[in-house]
Amino acid sequence: MTDEERRAYSAKMRGEIEAVMDRAYAAMVAREDFWVAVMRTAANLTHTDRDDRSPANCIAVAAQHPNATHVLSSGGWRKLGRLPGQGLYLSPYLDPDQAAAR
Repeated sequence: MTDEERRAYSAKMRGEIEAVMDRAYAAMVAREDFWVAVMRTAANLTHTDRDDRSPANCIAVAAQHPNATHVLSSGGWRKLGRLPGQGLYLSPYLDPDQAAAR
């Protein structure tokens, strides 16, 4: 990947996460059930042996997969025998209405 391609890819990924966060923040203000999903996700992702999940990270995860219990890099998943799709950065976005229903 060239430097220009890397910059374009990074800009695309930033745009995607900004869109996820905009929708998630709007849902948190408008819907109590989504706020509950965010808190549940934060509790699931917080472990006593590590404190690596920021509030913004928990919101982004809850917006996409409110029942998530683990968030790892692609290398981390491979170490566990899982094979994430090549080039995946964000999980497919779920509308907060869909996420709360899961």
